[in-house]
Amino acid sequence: LGMPVDVAARHPVCTRLFEIAGQLRSEFHGNAESLRTSLTQVDALISKRQEEIMAAAEAYLPMLHQLDRRGEASQFVRQFVDPLLTRAPVVAVRDFIDGPWRRILTRSYLQSGPEGGEWQADSHAIVDLLWTFEPKPTLEDRKALSAKLPSILRRLKSGMEIAGLAPTAQESFLDTFFTLQTNALRGQTAANTNPSEALEQVPAGLPRKPATPMAGEIEAGGRILRTLDFADGQPSSLRPLPCARGDWLRIRDDLNTEHTALFCAQSPHGQRALLLNPDSRFALAVHPVILERQLRDGSARVCSEESLFETAASQALALGQQRSA
Repeated sequence: LGMPVDVAARHPVCTRLFEIAGQLRSEFHGNAESLRTSLTQVDALISKRQEEIMAAAEAYLPMLHQLDRRGEASQFVRQFVDPLLTRAPVVAVRDFIDGPWRRILTRSYLQSGPEGGEWQADSHAIVDLLWTFEPKPTLEDRKALSAKLPSILRRLKSGMEIAGLAPTAQESFLDTFFTLQTNALRGQTAANTNPSEALEQVPAGLPRKPATPMAGEIEAGGRILRTLDFADGQPSSLRPLPCARGDWLRIRDDLNTEHTALFCAQSPHGQRALLLNPDSRFALAVHPVILERQLRDGSARVCSEESLFETAASQALALGQQRSA
């Protein structure tokens, strides 16, 4: 039933359980039919509670889909940006693409999708920027650079403003770009620049940072949906989760606090799970890879199939053993 440990006896679910138990006490005379009737009533109570929570979960679905859309955007941008990082001539350029411009591209994707004008302009701008750093040995190459450079820089400047970069950071990036473009006009690469103009090179075979789970939240309509996800749009696992819609789960949040919640929905693109328990005011959207990891290491578990009778019997047995000892 997913009730918190400190639930009040006057809670409607508890009241109904007391009614069923009281009726069984008064009417049970050793026949199985009374037990079957009571169990049917308990099953009906469980079904009703699940239906009510599933209905309450409908209000969180737009936020779940919003999170899915963000993940879709991050994954698309990662596939676009990662190959460009290998073309970055120096560390400053790589950091610019992997940081501010990755955020700009994510914003553009969310605004208009990969076919929209914003995405086209911002993605072409960063590809064109990398082209400006390549050596321009011929007069035609240098004329092409001079013609395209103003529009590229305008787009970059606009993007840096949108990304909220401080003026000093903008100046630092632009100084690096101008140095590399000047070297390109001289027919030089970053590796053979003058010592006075040398910039830190990108290390060969630089490993990608491992994906780290991040906690966050989305708020809409007075409701808060907590999130456990990845910042860079990790794809979902190909394996199905060892739990399903309608299961009660015990799961730990980013503060290592345990919560019990009903698995109410799964998002269509990223397969993120929506877990909800209105009684404890807990709503969580969790990436399937993170949930699978927690279920595997034991920090989360499916508790729907745990038998209340077996739990009570084990506690009673342990208590009896203590007394006899």
